[in-house]
Amino acid sequence: ASTAVLNAQFGLGWPVWGPALFAAVMVAAIVALHWLTEHSGWEFVAMLTVPLALGLWFKARYGAVFSTPEFFWRQIMPAEGATLAGIALLAYAVAVYGVARNRRGVPLPSLGLIAWLERLLDSAPYRDGRFRSPAAAQFWFEWRRKGIVTPAATALGLILGLALWLIASRDSQALLAGLIAGGGLLSVAALVGGLAMGNCGPTDADYGMAGFLATRPLTNTGMSRAILTVSLLGVALAWLLWALAIALFFALHAFLGVAAPLWPGTLGWWFFPAAFVGAWATLGSMTTVGLLGHARLFVYLVSGLLGGLTLLQAAMKFTLTLAQQRTCWEVVVASGAVALTLASGWAFAAARRRKLIGWTTIYVAASLWLALAGLVAATNMMHARERHALFAALVAAGALAVAPLATAPLALAYNRQR
Repeated sequence: ASTAVLNAQFGLGWPVWGPALFAAVMVAAIVALHWLTEHSGWEFVAMLTVPLALGLWFKARYGAVFSTPEFFWRQIMPAEGATLAGIALLAYAVAVYGVARNRRGVPLPSLGLIAWLERLLDSAPYRDGRFRSPAAAQFWFEWRRKGIVTPAATALGLILGLALWLIASRDSQALLAGLIAGGGLLSVAALVGGLAMGNCGPTDADYGMAGFLATRPLTNTGMSRAILTVSLLGVALAWLLWALAIALFFALHAFLGVAAPLWPGTLGWWFFPAAFVGAWATLGSMTTVGLLGHARLFVYLVSGLLGGLTLLQAAMKFTLTLAQQRTCWEVVVASGAVALTLASGWAFAAARRRKLIGWTTIYVAASLWLALAGLVAATNMMHARERHALFAALVAAGALAVAPLATAPLALAYNRQR
């Protein structure tokens, strides 16, 4: 439906039925694979190989597999329809078998690699049979359950990106461009990690805190601090993986004696801390949304935001000139940035009023925010830019980066005591 609307509005001529049917079959295949390999190390292998193979088949509908798209997939041939139907039927059979296996509790054959990694990475968290404190126990618990999600999503993205590059491009400049884009895509991994970190419920679908966790001998401040510490560690590991990939890229060129592509002149040293701050702001915000205990809230927020922006763009297209549209968007961005900054300040005031944070936390958060705002202002002045809306947005991103210190305990207290 959205593609048909875009075709009617902009005259794009994009195909509808082929991509729609393939998307449905792809979803069925992924769900079936998840049920088949759930709670085993085979899930990573299945999710890495089968969707990639299906994606290559889909790419072949637009021309040669290992080339840029040459034409649209406008007509579904009988063989293609039979292939999609066959994949759907196979997915159904796999799903039935996977559900039956899970209900019986029969594990898939294991090579022992996951158990070996767990023994290698999970050293004893305590001595003499005790944790040092309830906070240490909570940190260990959170890291065991959810700490690896953000680094794993980043590693998976790097692996998939490298595989696609080997298949479709094999050009050094394209690989560097992909690695640079990975700095922005860290926020996507952080989005996934934030949804996982914010889940304090008994199941993946229920974000409401259960009684067993709610009655632990730990304050809301201590519990939220443990969650945020694990979240920050996950973002740091993900950022290090991305930065290491870039360093390895240039190191391999130097080792092979091949001239490496030039780093874009528009991106300075600030790009690396900006990628970290952006990823942390995304993860912290999503963690706070999850800690409220309402799983649908995220869907409502994203759907409402995207829907509102789409309607606004459509309305401006038919009523304003290009210059007026640009001005309107700058006003929208600046207004949203100011609102987010003020909301962050209100959250700190509310958390302090409820004695969930101390004055030291407020001083540290304010210092960090002022440092980030000053860094943004200095960079803006060095490049002689006068994009006030962008400046306001970056300052608001700095506010979002420190806001979880107040919003996380507030959300957790609401979820825990509702």
